[in-house]
Amino acid sequence: PRVVGKDSILVLDASASYDPDAAAPGAPKNNETWTWTCAIIVAGSGDGNADQLCSEDLTLVMSGSTDTLTGIASFLSVGYRYKFTARYANLGMYDDASSEVSVVNDPIPTVVVSTPDPATVSSTSPLRLIGTVTRTSGTGAISLYWEANPAVNFTAASNFLTPVNSPSLVVNSGILTPGTSYVFTLKARQEGVTLEGSATTGTIVVVGPPTPGQIFTNPSSGEALSTMFTAGSNGWTVEAGSTGSGGAVSTTSGLRYTTGYVVVGARGGDVEVTMASQSAASTFTGLLPANVTTGGVIADARVFAYAEVAGGGGARARVEGTVRVIPIIGKGVSEAAADALKAAMMIGDLALRAAAAVTAAASLNTRLTGGDGASDTLDASEIAARKAIRAGAMTAVADAAAAVLADSNIDLGPEVLSVHINAVAAVAAVPAELTASTAVRGVEIIAGLLRAQSTQPANTATVRAATSMFNGAMQVVVLNTSETSQPPPRTTTAAMAINTTNATNAASRRRSLLSRRLLQNTSFMTNFTTERPPTLGAPPKIDPLAAKALDGSLAVALAAVRGQAPGETGMSITEEHISISASRHLPGDLGGTGGPFKAPHEAAGSYYLPPNLAAAVVTDTHADLFLFRVNGAVLPSATRIMSDGSSIDVAGTDGLRPSLADTDEITVHVPLVGPGLIHLEKVLYEYKCARHTGGMWDHEDLLVRTVSVTETTPGVGHVICAGKGTAILGYVVGVVVVPINSTLANMQTSKHEPTQDAYWFILGGTVAAGLSFGAVALFYGMRRHATKIAIEDRYRPEERHR
Repeated sequence: PRVVGKDSILVLDASASYDPDAAAPGAPKNNETWTWTCAIIVAGSGDGNADQLCSEDLTLVMSGSTDTLTGIASFLSVGYRYKFTARYANLGMYDDASSEVSVVNDPIPTVVVSTPDPATVSSTSPLRLIGTVTRTSGTGAISLYWEANPAVNFTAASNFLTPVNSPSLVVNSGILTPGTSYVFTLKARQEGVTLEGSATTGTIVVVGPPTPGQIFTNPSSGEALSTMFTAGSNGWTVEAGSTGSGGAVSTTSGLRYTTGYVVVGARGGDVEVTMASQSAASTFTGLLPANVTTGGVIADARVFAYAEVAGGGGARARVEGTVRVIPIIGKGVSEAAADALKAAMMIGDLALRAAAAVTAAASLNTRLTGGDGASDTLDASEIAARKAIRAGAMTAVADAAAAVLADSNIDLGPEVLSVHINAVAAVAAVPAELTASTAVRGVEIIAGLLRAQSTQPANTATVRAATSMFNGAMQVVVLNTSETSQPPPRTTTAAMAINTTNATNAASRRRSLLSRRLLQNTSFMTNFTTERPPTLGAPPKIDPLAAKALDGSLAVALAAVRGQAPGETGMSITEEHISISASRHLPGDLGGTGGPFKAPHEAAGSYYLPPNLAAAVVTDTHADLFLFRVNGAVLPSATRIMSDGSSIDVAGTDGLRPSLADTDEITVHVPLVGPGLIHLEKVLYEYKCARHTGGMWDHEDLLVRTVSVTETTPGVGHVICAGKGTAILGYVVGVVVVPINSTLANMQTSKHEPTQDAYWFILGGTVAAGLSFGAVALFYGMRRHATKIAIEDRYRPEERHR
């Protein structure tokens, strides 16, 4: 039911209607129609029966086949309760949906709340209720609150992932009672208006997970990568009433199982390898994994099983068991892995082939690895063998993912994404054992999966695995660069570089520098002692693999907030080379007093948005905020980089960036990183804000200016950069060292011709034609010299998911 003001704009929208059968392969072409009817509900009729037809004028307005009704408020009378019914028909089949509307004289706020579709939801997943509140007239403050029947404790903040006074509400998993039907109501009271506006959801049925069974294995022990074993789960039950339909306790009938085992992933973390996904069968057969043993010690492999109630909104539970694994006998790990991969590639089923190939590659992962993921004791031939194994396994994983992406009618839910992305993460867990081409393929797989059609946000574990893969790809770039040059010694971490200076050594070193030494191609990750010549004549461009990985980071951010409610807990991930923050907000939360906003890293820039930004997206129900920090080591430059790269982007409900006038500026406080300029050097050189465009740093950009430099000691402090309008939305911004005279001369004489070449995008959105993950990062026809997070001002992945 809804309560609306007499003069409000009432919209009844049935455009979300669809025929699930029409999407099936070979289904006849749609012949859909909408028919609207109206009735007045007699006061006091508790059963909601309507016995009075609406006026002829209103009936005439509703005639015709249209999915949305507008302009009907003037035909409604105050004090009456109306029941509007939409009938959606297609191919001879139909279904009805109704909405009740009460009309009052007061100019109350107009409230709309959507009922989840389907209305059967899982108790083990968050419940998202998306609402909107529109002011009818006046300027009084609007206060919001929610009610539920049966009651939910709205005073406990831990029960929700959003504020309870927000137009959208997200109820945390495990709060709603399985087998119970709920109705939620959003109410809005405007200061100075007596009555409240309100809207109520339809009935929402909560389904609980099955009661866990147990894991069994046969045999219970065996040799790694040699013994074939069968594992599965049994004894699961669905309790009476947990599905909302009552009845006696059932057995495993109607359950779907996802089974597999846990292997070692990036940096020694755990990754689930799925052997069978959402299958009616509760068992699988495969080779015993190898990476659970260290130094010849017998250990246990962890086997898992999820069981999900069919048609239960994703209600699932997990159980885990173990199988004893004896170390490989008579051969090395890489030899055994190569044999296992060879056997895997002979399997006909793509999903089973990929799972077996992951088993082989993951056997090379251990929890005792260095920072680059490889053991220092491996020789060149062993590294080469491992690279070949991982390359072969990535091929199998790519083939399985391509088969999933080929079906454009499939909505990739979080579980499907998890299966394939975890597989890539397990294969690519050790960057030192990846070729560039293997890393490229892994990045393309994950980016394609994240951009595929889906209506739900990816789960936290999945986006972390994806980010880890992109970070590993950047590490491959760093490793390959070190193999082809003589890099200077590296410091420990970027965070330490910010807060630590060696004044004595740095001062003596700087005094011996020649003027152009300050312009050499190096980054804060070095101690700046290299004698490589400057490259002013041919500015270096970003490595294609790094560009693909950065491009994929946008796909991570989009997938993390897709389907979320404004104000819901966002995603924040920090890796060595990339840090990402993604969150969905109400437009009013951005701009003006909001902020500062920054990616989760000490070296990330802090962004301040102008007040007009909120007004620019005020017509939208939400605004997505994306923040990135990029290690300066993967952003090569002809001038010395004195910061990491930082980026911010904002997108409204329609996937468009907000429009800002050039008189509005977005400012960013960029921390300085690494040894800075001493006093005498500042006669010739300065810190300059730069925007990464066309694959390289541009410090002569007229749309970006250096506002001020605050430096307590050389290299410690920050630089404030400002961009006109949307000049830095979606761009990577940083600070470089440039000669003062050269800068002045260039500003006076240069016509500032934009780069005409099409270079690798830094954080460019992928062309998603056919949802193929093959076409990534390199595009022609780009806006003359701009390198943005998205190809153009519309977020193509988000556009597909609206």
